[in-house]
Amino acid sequence: MGGSILKLETPSDFDLARDVCSYGYFVLMPNYWDVSRQTLSRVLEFVDKPSACVIDQLDDGKLRVRFDRKLDGAEQSHARSQITRMLNLDLDAKAMRAFHKVDPRWKKSGKGRLFRSPTLFEDVIKTVTSCNVTWPGTVNMNRRLCEVCGRKTVSGAFSFPSAKKLARTRLGTLRGRCRVGYRDQRIIDLAKLFVKGHVDELWLTDSTVSDDEVFKFLITLPGIGPYAGGNIMQLLGRFPDWRLIQKQFDMARVPWA
Repeated sequence: MGGSILKLETPSDFDLARDVCSYGYFVLMPNYWDVSRQTLSRVLEFVDKPSACVIDQLDDGKLRVRFDRKLDGAEQSHARSQITRMLNLDLDAKAMRAFHKVDPRWKKSGKGRLFRSPTLFEDVIKTVTSCNVTWPGTVNMNRRLCEVCGRKTVSGAFSFPSAKKLARTRLGTLRGRCRVGYRDQRIIDLAKLFVKGHVDELWLTDSTVSDDEVFKFLITLPGIGPYAGGNIMQLLGRFPDWRLIQKQFDMARVPWA
């Protein structure tokens, strides 16, 4: 690609193909998994401009990340942080045990790292676009969000739109061009909350904060009901008692999940 190349260490049990394909968001733009090449492509956002990258796993287990342009030092550091979050490279053994306790089948298969987005904001919006719609509809909404509201890289790929961008996007653009339907206002409201710093990922992932507190906070967010709240929790590395979520779901009387 003619740009920067980074190499990242991985946990001893990490398998790129298995761990990327661990959760359905890997097929949503700007993600692209190439089955034949066993590579993950996507666009990462930086302050000045985005950059497309291709990730593969070398024989020694390390990840090689090739970018479509040169990254400066700050961008390289930011890229490492985004990729670490996306691939759950810092998931510790305690969290893995908690995941396997929920369903022992995952321990037997070796799975434990749920693929997610480089940012919590993208995970939240992807979750909103997965509610009350068929999967092809979710795929299409994410494609349109990237193509209409995302930034274009030097290689022609599109990024996932930032919270700042979506916070100032018109309702008509989201509904008409991105085809998000009733989610338009909720997406804008969520974006504004993120821009204002009202959604604190450090607090949401703090081990001293209970699952119950996190879940109750999440379902106060625009467009986030029990299903969506539970989904976001697992992407945060929290695996709560799903009976609590089911109870909230049964009590809910809202037109979204």
